[in-house]
Amino acid sequence: MAARRVAKSAVDWATFQTKVPPGQKEYYKAFKTKSDNFVNRVHQHPATLPAIDWDFYRSRILTTGFVEQFEKAYKTISVPYPEDHYKVQQTIQEQEQEAMVRVAANSAKASKILDLAQAFINKMEELPPENELTYDMFAQYFPELVPDVYHIPYFPCDPPNENEFDLLPGQAEIEAEIEYALEVENANPPKWMIWKPLLPYLRYYKRFL
Repeated sequence: MAARRVAKSAVDWATFQTKVPPGQKEYYKAFKTKSDNFVNRVHQHPATLPAIDWDFYRSRILTTGFVEQFEKAYKTISVPYPEDHYKVQQTIQEQEQEAMVRVAANSAKASKILDLAQAFINKMEELPPENELTYDMFAQYFPELVPDVYHIPYFPCDPPNENEFDLLPGQAEIEAEIEYALEVENANPPKWMIWKPLLPYLRYYKRFL
């Protein structure tokens, strides 16, 4: 028999079950069932070697020393505890240590997020009630959320995208000529170059023509 027998499982199944995701409950049950079946098969056998009546065999076997030799060999039988030749336990322990490092890092990040969220909640609780919050007060508390109508004159409309609409007839040639004039050293751009900033708007209003 084995040199030592496991009287109690090293696995805390109750704690194990609380950590199993809902989608893997069936896998957990199948794994625990397989483990329980293995333990039950082991416990069906006695923990120690069965006793033998050696005197009975001495009275029946006349060969001198045969029973004594067999008795001595029987009492020295020792089945060693199974070795982990594939190092499964070592691999699991290494993976557990790596997982604990990741868990600690994620826990630290989550704690920072919780602190920021709590700080935000505390700030929000300092705001006046919604029915008392005026637009000027909102602009004072959240200036980044208030549109700058002085520097963005096309508010609330989005600025026209110069690549959104097709070019007007002859517009591509005009733009090419303007770009060429800018590249020439000491060149004097055409007078109609001042219309270049308006070209995207011309494309925008083309769809209403």
